[in-house]
Amino acid sequence: MILLALLVLASPDLPELQAASPFYLRVSKTEAGYEIALMNRSKKPHYFYFDSVLQPVEPVLVDVEGRIMTALRMDAPALARDARAWRKNFRWLGAGQQVPIASATISGSALEKFRLDSKPFMVDLLDAGRYKLSFVWRSRVQKCEDCTPEQDREHDKLWTGVIRSNELEVVLK
Repeated sequence: MILLALLVLASPDLPELQAASPFYLRVSKTEAGYEIALMNRSKKPHYFYFDSVLQPVEPVLVDVEGRIMTALRMDAPALARDARAWRKNFRWLGAGQQVPIASATISGSALEKFRLDSKPFMVDLLDAGRYKLSFVWRSRVQKCEDCTPEQDREHDKLWTGVIRSNELEVVLK
């Protein structure tokens, strides 16, 4: 078994928020890797759509020189098979509540190179070193395939936009 040494320093600041966004993403370190939670920062419930195929949470990994490491999308067959939005993925999130929507792990070693997995994305062939890790979520789906006209009216309350999480410093060695 390969032992992976990680040093994670959480940024005390909240992430940059899109204007008028009731949501923000919070990434935190866990024993298994990282958890990404969608949090409702407002004082009322908000409606959102989440599907890990249609609207996945995308990792953003930046090296010390400011280069963004390319995240490859690994689920093209799933996306090609069914790119429709279903009612079961439209949800309410109460005021001040949060819900985990993604996770990520890092594996490898300095000899073999490191790899970040955050389904459906992967960042491979990472060298040892310092990186800044954050996540981006784009909410854009509004059309529901199996909703009634009354349920479709709820989509007028659906938030769409782009939000980015807080940053964590990750040291791979």
